Amino acid sequence: MNKITKIGIWKVSGSLAGLLALLAILVGANLLIGSFRGARVDLTEDRLYTLSQGTRDALAKLEEPVTLMFFFNRSSPEVPQPLKQFASQVEDLLGEYALAARGKVAVEKYDPKPDSEVEELAMSHGISRQVLGMMGPSVFMGLVARAGDREAAIPFVDPRTEELMEYSFTRLITQVAVPKKPVLGVLSSLPVLGSQPAPYAMPGQRPAAQQPWIVFKDLKETCEVREVPVDAERIDPDIDALVLVHPKDLSERALYAIDQFVLRGGRLIAFVDPMCIADLNQQQPAMNMMGPRGSSDINRLSSAWGLRMDSTRLLADMKASTPIRRGPTEAEDSPVFLSLREDNLNRSDVSCAQVKFMVLPLAGCFTGEVARGLSLTTLAVSSRESDLVSSFAMQMGADAIREQFKSRNEQLNIAVRIRGKFTTAFPDGRPADPADTNAAPAEADPDFLKESSGNGAVVLVGDVDMLTDAYTVRELEFFGNVAYQPVNDNMAFALNQVDLAVGNPDLMAVRSRNRIDRSFDKVRDLAEIAQKKYDAEERQIQERLSEVNQKLEALQSRKDQSQRFILSPDQKKEIEGFRKDQVAYQKQLREIRKNLREGIETLGVQIKALTILAMPCLVVLAGILLHMFRLSKLRAGK
Repeated sequence: MNKITKIGIWKVSGSLAGLLALLAILVGANLLIGSFRGARVDLTEDRLYTLSQGTRDALAKLEEPVTLMFFFNRSSPEVPQPLKQFASQVEDLLGEYALAARGKVAVEKYDPKPDSEVEELAMSHGISRQVLGMMGPSVFMGLVARAGDREAAIPFVDPRTEELMEYSFTRLITQVAVPKKPVLGVLSSLPVLGSQPAPYAMPGQRPAAQQPWIVFKDLKETCEVREVPVDAERIDPDIDALVLVHPKDLSERALYAIDQFVLRGGRLIAFVDPMCIADLNQQQPAMNMMGPRGSSDINRLSSAWGLRMDSTRLLADMKASTPIRRGPTEAEDSPVFLSLREDNLNRSDVSCAQVKFMVLPLAGCFTGEVARGLSLTTLAVSSRESDLVSSFAMQMGADAIREQFKSRNEQLNIAVRIRGKFTTAFPDGRPADPADTNAAPAEADPDFLKESSGNGAVVLVGDVDMLTDAYTVRELEFFGNVAYQPVNDNMAFALNQVDLAVGNPDLMAVRSRNRIDRSFDKVRDLAEIAQKKYDAEERQIQERLSEVNQKLEALQSRKDQSQRFILSPDQKKEIEGFRKDQVAYQKQLREIRKNLREGIETLGVQIKALTILAMPCLVVLAGILLHMFRLSKLRAGK
């Protein structure tokens, strides 16, 4: 065998050995990776795809096993592939629950085929068949939780509410894990729990039934919600927490009942408002012509605690203004429609730790210092560029509000929590019935308390409209199924206060963590600078126009009665100057707005370009560096 043949055989055998070695490495790596099945790394900013601590705490408190039954007809060839991929994500998440619960949660998967026992089982547990489109296939994709003889279900897991999936699953487990739901009382002058149509509707009344607000629909999943009449003279002692929503024109006896509820140790959450849009919308036109009366407060009670809300004035905040529609094509930044961000929220408080963005239209604030024995925790505040304006200022528009605005250079309390020992706002006991002027003094209340024996808690929030569907959720429709997606953290904030009041804090850590907010802070700062420049120049021009008007009046006053309507050359000159100033003023305003739009658009283009080009540039840079590294090694080997 010659030398060349030997070299050829060596090359072939060497290549074969290399291939076998590579195959062995791949098989070994596959086995190694398979042993870490389910392992993953979450590199997102807030670990959005990892079970939250709130979920882990809720699972650690389980006293009896919980079975999760997931129904999905995976074997059906008619089910779209994207839906199957989403179902795999659901199964992966359920697997995370089983691992974190350490044996307390069992996951069962079912494939309900047509006319099968599994299909009957799914329907018996409340999992309904969903038809995709007009002529599409039917799909089962629901989840059932069982613990003992308790059962709850999510009839359809909507793919578009993926960000709420962990919260929904944790809440479902909590529903069956807790033997008795806490009792939540709701007292409101608005139909927050829904309303039935009047049997004999009068002209001007709303004949149609109204659905409950989404916030309170959600509360019914974790609490036993009871409606408390607005004229209630006693709050049931088995109510754990009481929520007041727009408590408008409450009687003295109703306020006394709330006062005594707080002193007995009940938790109170009050949403009050200097101008409630929801209230104004349901008022009859004749009432609106006499002027808006959409305000509510509980100053009769809160004054005893040291705080009051001026129900005739709105909170205006220049740094928290929100764009609202002014016409078909125009929008303006309104300083009385507040957009609260992390700087406005107490992130150190457990109820606000995951809250990042809230919208409060036409809100009020609380002033004063809490009484002795009480402590105050601020939950939401304005910026230092804030002030109180008349509730009628909203009708004048944002420009008029800015013109009259004078900053207080202090932060004002929009939402607060008061803790400690409360004293009564009714030191003389139960008030008499004001409807009966000839009635004898009210009988003494044998259970009357002048002060609370233990520490209580009250939450005051200066806005009601933040709870309405219009300012909390976006309606989504998926093949005939309606779902709701939060547009901000309003609902999370409200539900967190309830959870804290009724002693269920675990859901707070789950509820809003998956709502991703990537606000363009630079864009907002640019708009704010341009707005300040616009306001300053507008004020200067308005002052100049005012001077011109004063000169015109002075010229007019020096004329005889018979010459009042005859323009002198000086007046004509002044008027011509006035018109030129008007033209220049309009031109300057257009120029400022144009520069503002161009600045924001330019910044947006730059951000898009950076986002699109950043990754390819990084890949190219990595390739160049790798090539240079290889060249250096080759040169070093020579």
